[in-house]
Amino acid sequence: MNFKKNVLIVFVSVLVFGGLLTGCAFNKKAATNPTAVAIEQKTIEYQGEEGKTAFDILKANHQVESQDSSLGVMVNSIDDLKSTDKDFWLYSVNGAQPSVAADKYQTKSSDSIKWEYKGM
Repeated sequence: MNFKKNVLIVFVSVLVFGGLLTGCAFNKKAATNPTAVAIEQKTIEYQGEEGKTAFDILKANHQVESQDSSLGVMVNSIDDLKSTDKDFWLYSVNGAQPSVAADKYQTKSSDSIKWEYKGM
C-alpha cells in the first residue's frame, strides 16, 4: 500500500511540475511579444488646417492606403500598419468620433485629430 501511495505522489508531482513549467513558458512568450504591445499603442496626432480634410492632412504626412466607399474613404493602412479583421484605424477630432468619414471632415486650425490603431 505504501508503494502505491509513493507512486501516486510522484505521478501527481510530475503532472503539477510539468503543468507549471508549461504555463510559465506560455506566459513568457506572450509577455515578450513586442509587436502586440506596439500595435495596441499606435497613434498618430496632428492639428487641423483650415480648408483641408482630416484625410488630406493624413495623406500629406504619412503613407496611406485607402478605399472609397459610399460613405467616404476607408483607411486600410497608415505607414504600412494594415487593418485586419480584428484591428483597424479609427480617427477622432477633439476627443470625439465624427459622424462622417475623414475625407468629408473639414478641419479647423483649432482641431486636434487623432488616429488610433484599435482592436476589437
